Amino acid sequence: MEIKHIQNKRKINKVKNSIVLPIQQYFKDIELGGLILILVTILALIIANSPLGESYFHFWHTKIGFSLGNRGFSIDFHTLINDVLMTLFFIVVGGEIKREIIEGALSSKEKAILPVLAALGGMMFPALIYLFFNFGQSTSSGWGIPTATDIAFSLTVFSLLGKKAPFSLKIFLAALAIADDLGAIVVIAFFYSSNLDWQFLFSGFIIVAILLGMNKMGAKNLYLYSFLGILLWYFFYMAGIHPTISGVIYAIAVPFSFSNYGEIYKKQTEILQSYILTLLDKNTTDKLVRAEIIEKIQDESHKMEAPLHNVLIFLHPITNYFIMPLFAFANAGILINTSAFDSLASPVALGIMFGLMIGKSTGILLTSFIAVKLKIAQIPDGITWKQIYGMAWLAGIGFTMSMFVTGLAFTNLNHIETAKIAILLASTLSGIIGYILLKKLSK
Repeated sequence: MEIKHIQNKRKINKVKNSIVLPIQQYFKDIELGGLILILVTILALIIANSPLGESYFHFWHTKIGFSLGNRGFSIDFHTLINDVLMTLFFIVVGGEIKREIIEGALSSKEKAILPVLAALGGMMFPALIYLFFNFGQSTSSGWGIPTATDIAFSLTVFSLLGKKAPFSLKIFLAALAIADDLGAIVVIAFFYSSNLDWQFLFSGFIIVAILLGMNKMGAKNLYLYSFLGILLWYFFYMAGIHPTISGVIYAIAVPFSFSNYGEIYKKQTEILQSYILTLLDKNTTDKLVRAEIIEKIQDESHKMEAPLHNVLIFLHPITNYFIMPLFAFANAGILINTSAFDSLASPVALGIMFGLMIGKSTGILLTSFIAVKLKIAQIPDGITWKQIYGMAWLAGIGFTMSMFVTGLAFTNLNHIETAKIAILLASTLSGIIGYILLKKLSK
């Protein structure tokens, strides 16, 4: 009986180590990245409104590049961040969506239907509210701005509640935000790409076909996938499709299947046996020999993981602690003066603020309620409707994705600055209201 109890305990620990701990680590990384984003955003606002402000704005338009004879290539820092580095962020977004669909919160109809429908409602309502304020105007192109949810910021605010809010609600928020990211990718691909060059677009589609064909055949060479991914970025960039979409396609193409555990386990066992023999051999004192054997074991363990998993492990710290803060630092710097506050009464600002704050919370709650009442979906265990409403306010924190879409929706600098102010204000208020509601409910 005791042996059976121990075996059951080991099984439970195994499940915990393979499922629960990675999820907790994922949340921990995102929440820390969110805190860094908040600090960097505050720093950008301070610098932009200080004597260094002029240098700050000028710096992002500084061009870098190279020339070979009569040909050359140049790009400013702002474009480098928004079009090149953000592609790596979209690889992570695409990878997380793929992983959630395969084995996570979106892996079955029962799990996926409620957060997906909630995300859909949380995108449609803000878009309609924005169009209500901007109907028939040139600024109507900004309807995609208030549809976004910033997963890092929203989970960071949620983490401040500690154990006062149920973990299942946190999973629901993460799944909703990931489904929202998928919607944002579709919006960017179909509505914010223009002046298409069909020759480059056709070349891009050929690369996509090759990537998906490699996936179908089980190819796992990340170097080849990455080379083709770079080509795809170039063709999409030249074609007029926003190049960050190439990052999502790359993530979809890279395999998520795992290697043959039997063969790798056999190799690891052989290496481990040689390591043990080395330890037992009194004549072997060379630490380099031992280090080499350990490195071989780690290398074989690395091969066991799915290629996409290794890509995400590599890119997560880069995107969370470097690319996203850099994006925030480059895009969140706004001049705050009387004219800035006057612009809050403009259709652009009203559409964004009401969209993120009222549209998100209403859309998510109403769509979820209808889906449950029609028995299309089920509310997760241990969660109340009031908690879902509080969580829906946190989903109104648009920040990163909203800022990103702003750069695609507008070319007028005044509209861009107005949108950024509205995003910052609406995201801040949404976070505060969501936090207060959830904290009050926890009592």
